[in-house]
Amino acid sequence: MSDSAADRTGSGVATTLVFGVAVFSGVFLAFCYLREKFPAVYAPRLQSNLKSKLSVPVGFFGWIWPTLSLSDEHIFSYYGLDALMYLTNLKNSFFVVGGFIVFAFPVLISAFSRGNQRDLPDTDPNQTAGLAIYSQSNVQQQSSLLWAAVVGLYLLTALVMFVMFKTYQKYVNFRHRAAHLPRTKNFSIMLQQVPPAARYSLKEFFQQLLEATVESVHTPFHTPKLTKKREEYEATIAKLEHIDAVQNKKQITVQHRTGMLGLFGPKVDSKPFYLDKAAKLSAEIQTMQSGVFEAVEKKEVTKDMTSVAFVTFTDTKTPRLVGQVVLSETTGQMLSGPAPDPADVYWGNLHITGRAFEIRSLIVACAVIFLVFFWSIPVTFLQAIANLPALSKIDGFGWLDFINSQPEVVKGIFSSLLPSLVLTVFMALLIPIIRSLGIAQGLNTYSKLNRSIYTRYYLFLVFNVFLVSTIAGSILKVLNEMIDDPSVSNVVNLLATSLPQQGMFFMSYIIINAFSSQGTVLLNAGFLIVRWLKLKYLAITPRERKAASSPGEFSYPDMYAQGTIIWTLAVVYANITPILLVFALCYFGLCYMVHKYMIVFVHEQTIQNDGCLWPNVFRRNVVGLLIAQATLVGLFGIKEFPAGAALCVVIFALTCVYSNRVQEYFTRPAEYSYLALDGEPVATAELSQELKLKNAYLQPNLLPLDKEESDAVRDGSTLPPSKSGSDVPLARVV
Repeated sequence: MSDSAADRTGSGVATTLVFGVAVFSGVFLAFCYLREKFPAVYAPRLQSNLKSKLSVPVGFFGWIWPTLSLSDEHIFSYYGLDALMYLTNLKNSFFVVGGFIVFAFPVLISAFSRGNQRDLPDTDPNQTAGLAIYSQSNVQQQSSLLWAAVVGLYLLTALVMFVMFKTYQKYVNFRHRAAHLPRTKNFSIMLQQVPPAARYSLKEFFQQLLEATVESVHTPFHTPKLTKKREEYEATIAKLEHIDAVQNKKQITVQHRTGMLGLFGPKVDSKPFYLDKAAKLSAEIQTMQSGVFEAVEKKEVTKDMTSVAFVTFTDTKTPRLVGQVVLSETTGQMLSGPAPDPADVYWGNLHITGRAFEIRSLIVACAVIFLVFFWSIPVTFLQAIANLPALSKIDGFGWLDFINSQPEVVKGIFSSLLPSLVLTVFMALLIPIIRSLGIAQGLNTYSKLNRSIYTRYYLFLVFNVFLVSTIAGSILKVLNEMIDDPSVSNVVNLLATSLPQQGMFFMSYIIINAFSSQGTVLLNAGFLIVRWLKLKYLAITPRERKAASSPGEFSYPDMYAQGTIIWTLAVVYANITPILLVFALCYFGLCYMVHKYMIVFVHEQTIQNDGCLWPNVFRRNVVGLLIAQATLVGLFGIKEFPAGAALCVVIFALTCVYSNRVQEYFTRPAEYSYLALDGEPVATAELSQELKLKNAYLQPNLLPLDKEESDAVRDGSTLPPSKSGSDVPLARVV
């Protein structure tokens, strides 16, 4: 077998696969052993979600079947529609890929392996070897074997669109059920661009207009100074709790220096210092709150008053009606819509509306475009690393020739394992940047922020992981041959061979994400170690122990985006390099098992967005399919197969039309639920008190300070046990 690029890439895939499977096997066995020993780490949600009626599964592998067998009904009832739609998307992706493999392996692989590119001389850059024999790289131009890919594309498109339609239908049905649950948001609407003259008369307006009973109306104020004071106060109370715990445990007087970083300045007793600080902050907070309440009582429209209002009714029919009607004769005013959950509101951005929001959105869009192109520089560099043997043949890069004398394992590490691993880590660094951009844009709910993270992260992934990697990798593989013979016919022939071979790199990328990444998620070793260190040496108050014991929330936006880019790679290369589907199948199968366990047993969700990301996921799944069709149009053009290219254009157009019709059919029913003749929740006195409808949308910084804490601060006594604490023991907590 020749030392061709294809062959080396095949050895690179093997190296990456061995590494990935070894890592996953090790951490999987470690997880199975540690899971029962440390339920506080690997099943903490069972302690907080007792209604789920689940217990920690017993047995070394005893957790697998109880996790996989949980029904959609159970997931929806106890973990929400966000979890249900995410897991459904993974499951459907698994079945689509698995279903298409039934066609791809006996038909496509058989057809591609009959090509004659493998029979070319070893010196010919178009010669194929290794895994490339089973891809379109092995099929010569104008070959009738390419009809197999055309048939495959039509079958894949039909399968995908059928599954997507049924999933959207399922989403709408469960959205309707969620809209009829007795939840605070279902009793409320959110108004934007409320004119100043109407801000204190909304209750009367709705009662006269609809003869409905209004439970409460809240118009938030933009009070960043008050928010900062509340944060300082909470931090000070936490320090006082820590000081009390240390002094009671060690029977000492805690002291600290008041200068920079606690290293300079005079030394003082910590408790009196922080008691005095807490008392001053408490007085300042109450003064600021009184100013807001006085303005509301006098019905003054101050400059801090936002143009947003939350109106809560005593039934769920009225908000569903009001959320769909025009409430003002002036365009752009009194814009009504379903209210977000109170915990979903990003209070600090409610004042950003209208033109200010549009300007911020434009600036953020420019920043995103800049970052997308800036991120392509290191991605191209990684592709250069993946193609070091090819670069070594170019004049001026002969010093890289040492790589050709290395063992196949070393070549595989450089060509596949290392670039794929670094690319995965490098793209993950984008998530906090994208989150910060969404906040700077002025998005006023966490659900909108999550949608922006998903949409923009997928944009980065599809541009850099797919597009830049494909173009750069394909060119770099044959750059020396293109320089030697830059004629159009030669370049076309080279690209026809190298483009399908880039699927080998994406195999390694998927393997890393399927095995190494999912193993890391499952073991959660970082949280295990950090939690142990904090609880052993740092966390001594109930508040600190609870914070140290929290594994955080499951990050749906970036997990969705990562799954969608794997989906895109799978459908794009399904009819080009079908062997890649095996690794995509492993990814979706392992993700479903691992992520379902983490959602059910580990991560707590404080915000339920009722699957709001699914419509965006539907569109990106369709985009992945359209990219696959467009890629085959280009590839068939390069391979001089016009009939196949024309048929790909036809299915591309049909996919666009069909997907638009599906969205038109489901979008409105998904956003607005139906009105039931009976069985609608009504806010009885007990339910109103349970849901706290009266003050559910009162902004958090206007809530009164805890009375017991305030009394303790005033009297200089020991603070009461923190209400945010937990019963996590001090020693041997894991």
